[in-house]
Amino acid sequence: MATGLSVQSPASVAVVIDATAESADAADSSRLRRQSLEGIAGPGSIYFELTPDTARRVPDDERDAFSRTTFDVRGPRYNGLALTVNEAVEILRGNESLRDGIIARECGNPTRPDCGGWVRAAATARVAEAEAASRKKLRRLVETLRANPAALVVLVSAGWPYRDERGIGLADALRDLRAVPARLVVVRVPSPTDFGGLIRDAAETLASRLSADFITVSDDADAEVANRRLSRALRVEAPQAAPPPSPVPVAAPSPAIGAQTPSETRNASPADGPSIVTGVPDALLSAARYVDHLERTLSSVVWRERSLQEVRVPRKFSSSGARSMMLAARRAVDSEMFFLWLPDDSTWIAVRDVVALDGQARPAGERRLQALLAGAEISMRQLRVLAAENGRFDIGSIRRTFSEPTLVLLFLDAHYRQRFTFTPGATTRVGRAEVRSWTFVERGRPTVIRHGDQDMPARGSFKVDAASGQVLETALELQVPSAELSGEVRVRFGPHPRFDVLVPLEMRETYANGAGERITTVSTYSDFRRFATAGRMVQD
Repeated sequence: MATGLSVQSPASVAVVIDATAESADAADSSRLRRQSLEGIAGPGSIYFELTPDTARRVPDDERDAFSRTTFDVRGPRYNGLALTVNEAVEILRGNESLRDGIIARECGNPTRPDCGGWVRAAATARVAEAEAASRKKLRRLVETLRANPAALVVLVSAGWPYRDERGIGLADALRDLRAVPARLVVVRVPSPTDFGGLIRDAAETLASRLSADFITVSDDADAEVANRRLSRALRVEAPQAAPPPSPVPVAAPSPAIGAQTPSETRNASPADGPSIVTGVPDALLSAARYVDHLERTLSSVVWRERSLQEVRVPRKFSSSGARSMMLAARRAVDSEMFFLWLPDDSTWIAVRDVVALDGQARPAGERRLQALLAGAEISMRQLRVLAAENGRFDIGSIRRTFSEPTLVLLFLDAHYRQRFTFTPGATTRVGRAEVRSWTFVERGRPTVIRHGDQDMPARGSFKVDAASGQVLETALELQVPSAELSGEVRVRFGPHPRFDVLVPLEMRETYANGAGERITTVSTYSDFRRFATAGRMVQD
């Protein structure tokens, strides 16, 4: 057990401040940390100073001074060379252009002949030291929470870099933390490390795997939001004040709607509901594990999509005043969909390559995905651009870019599910299988589906095979009366002889707006096959 830890009577909140995480700007990070914690700095809170070697409880008479401390942690230098964690990892991956730039930056011009070896040695030491510190801090955190019971635990850090989960003992830390009866919230202040690529933040991963709240604080506005959320979290978690969550009002979007990337959605902030969103109940964990397996199984799989779209508009007969819906447009779209799971970004990309419109084949030269996948290097940036254009051949005035049959499954992924509240429904028997219905409501902000900077909270349901966790059907509802916009997407899944997971068979979409326009789309899926390429995926 770390020095200075002792068993305490339960506190309302334990604030664990990482004193050795390298921040982007020490003074700015200190100020943002203080602003974020103002709402929970009451008599029921206890503070800890966390380092790789100890978690020291801060005496009450020192707490004010400690909360104002600026932890000026600078990156270490090796043989006189300074590297960021990201630079060190890229050097170890063999990024020669970056290495040459660092040699010129650190060794002067002309460079010394032995500088290349020094840079690689510095990179090796930099990564090893960062991961060792993250491993030790994980253990210190576990020891702190075991010895100091609290209803709410707030961890403040600039991030704990790691590449390999086993190397930092993440599984053991998660197992121990799940046994601790405390709600965890992670607040990350600005860091010089670019988390989300090859380097991950162990503190953020903890929050994701534990269905806890994760708050990124980059400026004063973020700090104000964090302060409000932590204040509400304390009220919710305090034994004497646990009112039922209030309903979350639905924000109004504009008629064009699309999906966000995970980096845009991780900083969830339910503005009017409970500030700590509910994770997956135990009864739903089998479905969450199934989705994890599906992500790996269907990665790099291509399938054929055939969609029939129809647009209807209201028609008024002047003589009688009667109204009816008139078919205004129809389009058949044949596409190939490329599904790729991105573990570093904790999301997937589903890119459409439109093959034919209304039975007329598109010229091969216009099929950008086909050309991209045939190259020696496959650009992730270009794949993302194509994914953002998934709806460019849709008809109707309601533009949508998120029409993917697997979208609702993403809500059960570890990096998204803390944003939702899941509620069990009826259980029925389908043949020999026991099927349970679940409903979900999105609490996090910004929402997964948005238009520009406007939120569009998702709600819906799915049906799960209780024995296997397989998701049989999903339903997504988007309805904003104030904007006179609504949408519904239903997907049916079924078995496929090539895979041990269910694949999408049919997706039905319906959208309507205040002008009376109604768009329906029925898509069917076939010809599932794994995509093989000699091309190398590259991050631009």
